[in-house]
Amino acid sequence: SEIGEATVHTWYDQSGNAKDATQDTSGSQPKIASTGSLLDDIDFSGDSFLQASSLQEQVPVSIFSVNRFDSTLSGFRPFIGNGILDSNSEGYGLLYNDPNNTFRSQVRIPSASTNLDNTASTSGNVKALTTAIINASTITSFYNGGNETSASNTQGAVTPNRTLTIGGSETGSSPSVTRFFNGGISEIILYSTDESTNRFRIESNINNYYGLSNVGLT
Repeated sequence: SEIGEATVHTWYDQSGNAKDATQDTSGSQPKIASTGSLLDDIDFSGDSFLQASSLQEQVPVSIFSVNRFDSTLSGFRPFIGNGILDSNSEGYGLLYNDPNNTFRSQVRIPSASTNLDNTASTSGNVKALTTAIINASTITSFYNGGNETSASNTQGAVTPNRTLTIGGSETGSSPSVTRFFNGGISEIILYSTDESTNRFRIESNINNYYGLSNVGLT
């Protein structure tokens, strides 16, 4: 790290299950402080990432995240994934999709994928609450507590064959992280259950903590 900067080696699991996300390589660690000041999220610069090898949850899953993408975003930029954007992969993940910067949820098996693009308009460098609930038959996503968008999950109850990565996703027959996120992540909550009935309460709690002004919960 440069003088006045601090990076993240471990993002600790707050559930008490010790499913932490780590990065041992200093040059690939995301940033938490810059020029002597603490940032208000963990900053991923397009070549940094964290991995949680113990988080290989089979569908159903529910993923809630507070994040922002850089306005210079281009291409597919996954902010959490464990088997997406690659024909060798099986798993699921969340990303922003250039050129429209749409919030996308993906479930894939090696031969095919189901992509769900949320209908919400997005803005660079603005924190947003993104939610995806994936079960064996359906993918449903929400952006800032609204913009409910759903599709049939034709891939079913996939079991990830890649390491869960925050700030990117593994690809290739000999997996390595080659897809990266540009932006900041404040929070990720992953349930190994379908939390459709609890979604409103979970999102309300998240919004109460972060005070996101653009959230309209429905």
